[in-house]
Amino acid sequence: MFIFPLIFIISFVVALREVYRGKGDGIFIFLIFGLSMYTTAMSVTFLLGLKAIIPAFQFFKEVMVLCVLTLNVMSLRQRPKFHLIDYLIFAFLGYTFLYVILPIGEHGFLKRLLAFKSTSFYIVAYFTGRLFDPKAIYINKYFNYIALLTIGAGAVLTVEVLMQQQLQLYTGFAEYCYYFFNIEPNGSFGLTTTFESEGGIVGLPAFMQTRLNWQRLPCLL
Repeated sequence: MFIFPLIFIISFVVALREVYRGKGDGIFIFLIFGLSMYTTAMSVTFLLGLKAIIPAFQFFKEVMVLCVLTLNVMSLRQRPKFHLIDYLIFAFLGYTFLYVILPIGEHGFLKRLLAFKSTSFYIVAYFTGRLFDPKAIYINKYFNYIALLTIGAGAVLTVEVLMQQQLQLYTGFAEYCYYFFNIEPNGSFGLTTTFESEGGIVGLPAFMQTRLNWQRLPCLL
């Protein structure tokens, strides 16, 4: 199981090295390999008894986005042309910031500031992509990475189907969610209702459900 947090850490280090070298598209390495298995990596880390370092892992995405945004801004050769959507996002950012400086609600300034950080992260991520130069991205390389990840995901899915059990049963997912988010495990399989179909049936991929339906067909006839 340690392979998931290991891939998460390696993808962050490799992506950060690429960004340090001036290659902003290195963030896609982290997006493809790191964030695709983010929850599994966090739950396995918790299962291994390393819950103290999970908060640091949770900031990897913010660090990566801020580094790439800084690189993109420094690489600008001329003032970018903003469009209507950009101005609307700026307006939304200013609107949400009002809730930080105005004494509205029962929460203190620090909690309002933390809430603003969470809300503004998506805006920062938007402008990080907005300021990318599409010509500087070698997209075929990342398509190959996605294909490689798809093969790995297919292998994991095949094992899940053969065992009739989800991977999350063994990653400490339920314990991780309860400890950090106070979400108690529910559903017929002790995870969440996301992992089961209607009627309490274990969640299976579409092709497996189709095969089961064909097996029931003679009984229905």
